[in-house]
Amino acid sequence: MNAIIQKLHSLNKLDLTLPSSKKSIQINKINLELQSKFEDFAKDVTNELTASTKYIQFITTHIKKEAKGDINYIDKLYILLQWFNDLKEDEKIDCNITDITIPDFNIKFNETDVTIKFELPTLVKELAFLKYILSTKKDDMKSVDVLFYFIFRFVQSITVDDDIILAENIDICEEVYKVLSMKKVTSITDHLDDAFKSIELIKNLEVDPRVFFA
Repeated sequence: MNAIIQKLHSLNKLDLTLPSSKKSIQINKINLELQSKFEDFAKDVTNELTASTKYIQFITTHIKKEAKGDINYIDKLYILLQWFNDLKEDEKIDCNITDITIPDFNIKFNETDVTIKFELPTLVKELAFLKYILSTKKDDMKSVDVLFYFIFRFVQSITVDDDIILAENIDICEEVYKVLSMKKVTSITDHLDDAFKSIELIKNLEVDPRVFFA
């Protein structure tokens, strides 16, 4: 019996070559053991936004475990795509994943220019931002808090005159975020959407529960 179980486990694998790092990895397919954990990750959470953020944190942590280390954003999307296509044979997404470059973005505050430089985040960086908003907002999370994560995980640095704020200073980045108007925030999200237009279908998998459920 053990030999049969071992064989089934070996068949329940996906062999991948990650498009950005070119790293060859083997990951587990989605199975009932993982799906059952979804019942626990947001247990007793009454705030819907908090539950959704915990869902993203759960997925990101699981990808890091399956990849056996830190990988970048493009490689993360590729893994999500492989899981989705494995489960959804009738809905497979055919899209060529390539590295994305996000151009700098300038915002003007009166006569002061603010320059935002972007990067593709790693899983470790994404998890740091998720941990921050989940620990500071808890059950009082609002949509603007989640939007902070979705924008600032891509930020590398912010330059105001001669002062530079690095994204690793998450609390300071949040203070910068709070002084922005919604119009400026929307202009940043539009800028990011334009940068990822070629892989929009795959990027949408980040928040699509169908990746984990047939």
